[in-house]
Amino acid sequence: MKKSLVMLLCATSLLLIGCKGKNDFENSKGNGSDNGYEYIDMGLSVRWAKVNIGATSQSEIGSYFSWGEISPKNTYSPDNYHYTGTTKLPLSDDAANMNWGGEWRMPTISEWKELMSIDNCIWTWTTEVGMKGYKVESKKTGNYIFLPAGGFHDISRIYGYNVYGDYRTSTNSYNVPVISETEYSFTGSSGYVGMPIRPVHP
Repeated sequence: MKKSLVMLLCATSLLLIGCKGKNDFENSKGNGSDNGYEYIDMGLSVRWAKVNIGATSQSEIGSYFSWGEISPKNTYSPDNYHYTGTTKLPLSDDAANMNWGGEWRMPTISEWKELMSIDNCIWTWTTEVGMKGYKVESKKTGNYIFLPAGGFHDISRIYGYNVYGDYRTSTNSYNVPVISETEYSFTGSSGYVGMPIRPVHP
């Protein structure tokens, strides 16, 4: 009887684990994962990924993406950029959803502004494993993410690496978040330019 009960409990545990994706979890701080990619609960309207697309640690830049394209390239120029839209990406053209699956997607400008708000988070310029960037700590949960300054990729060269960093949003191709030691705000850009992406999760 005791052996049967133990086997039943084990089977139930395996069934519950199997209902989630590979390595998925959610802990008491609201942090968890979807499709094996971790998210951090910042106490905001969305949870923020722990790393950029293509990165395996917080200090890595990961891959660069033109707006509306779902794969990185060796060269980023107007000649090899063919996406015609400029506002509000559909999920089929969302690099976060297409690369990570699950409920992952690219953040909107509004979600970036929420993260940048001094009412929500403390932004501290620092260095992690040799990479400069911002430690963004939630005032609501105490959790944090690190945003590395990976610059941007234009033609065949990366500009501003380890000095400043531009990030892609799903809202439009021309207004992008930019981080540097002196600011975290928004700047203008072109859709063909390659930039890192920090995904978000509901």
